[in-house]
Amino acid sequence: MIRRLAAYAVALSFTALALPALGQGRALQHDPFVRPAVGLVPGNASSAAAPGRLKAALEATPKLNLQAVLVAGAHSIANVDGVMLRVGESLNGYRLLEVQHRSAVFEKNGAKFTLGIGGAK
Repeated sequence: MIRRLAAYAVALSFTALALPALGQGRALQHDPFVRPAVGLVPGNASSAAAPGRLKAALEATPKLNLQAVLVAGAHSIANVDGVMLRVGESLNGYRLLEVQHRSAVFEKNGAKFTLGIGGAK
C-alpha cells in the first residue's frame, strides 16, 4: 500500500512538472494543411517572380469536368460540367476543338488541353 502511494506521488510530481511546459512550445510557423508551392525556395532571388508564374500556370490548367462524349465526326458533342458543347463552341473561354473516344481537346489562349472523361488524361 505504501509503495503504491509512493508511486502515485512520484507520478503526480512528474505530471505537475510537465503540465506547464506543454503550453509553452514553439508557435507553429506554417499552416500544415496548405500545399507547398513546388519549385519555390525561400530566399531565392527567383522566388519573388515565381508566384506570378505559379498563378499563370494554375489559370492555364482547365477547371472543366468532361462527363461524356458523343463521337460523330463534325457533329461530335461533349458534355462539360453538364453543358452540351459542339465542336467549335466555348465554355468559360475554353473552345472545344476535337472530340475523341474518351476525351476532348480544348484550346484557350493558344494552349491546347486534352481532358479525359472524369478527369483522366
